Amino acid sequence: MTAEIKFSTLTPSDTTCVYDLYQRVAVSSPYGFLTEKSMDDISAVLRCAEHSASIGAWSRGRLVAYSLCVRAMEDVFSQSPLFRLIERRREPLWNGKGTVVDPQFEGRLLMPRLLARRYRLIHERSPCCHIAGMVAYDNISSLIGAFRAGSWAVGLEDDQYCRNVVFYAGSLTNFTVFGAKCAVKIEDLEGLSAKFAGGWVGTGTTKDRINGQRRLILKQATIAGESLGI
Repeated sequence: MTAEIKFSTLTPSDTTCVYDLYQRVAVSSPYGFLTEKSMDDISAVLRCAEHSASIGAWSRGRLVAYSLCVRAMEDVFSQSPLFRLIERRREPLWNGKGTVVDPQFEGRLLMPRLLARRYRLIHERSPCCHIAGMVAYDNISSLIGAFRAGSWAVGLEDDQYCRNVVFYAGSLTNFTVFGAKCAVKIEDLEGLSAKFAGGWVGTGTTKDRINGQRRLILKQATIAGESLGI
């Protein structure tokens, strides 16, 4: 019988559980899929309830997945036209700090379920809210998980590990009109970068039946009456 998964908002008392799960998963994760974190890094996210919106998934009292998120105190991802729009609107922005799933619990859609609950928690605090996050461009399972949660790909960003896809979730999705549609290979980073700069957003992935090649589904977006293109 499959154990029930229970979700709850993470608090400072969960810091050790989060760090232990992070360490277990980091050992087997490809380079760049997880950013390096210390116990202090996790504690800093969880210790201020006002600025934390972090969710944990539990099975039989054991943490099996988590998603960390904090209120951004400064502008982030300014290379993305969508986040520049948010800067101009001066509305609350939250920044994802990592989503981790125990490999033994993969296949239960825990990542999109965590992200959806995280969004609802933030939305309860501020109906007009925005959430940013990053996923390594070659971390296909996490890319799919983010799309399943309703997030959009809106840019590319380098960190000390690799090139990442920048994701957005939030209230602007309610004020968006889509135009043209295309698909670009995930490995075509220059092509993706040009599309994002031109006001396109990624809404999902598709897989070629013959060669198995993954592509991002991109749509030209007008948000709140404003084109995102340069």
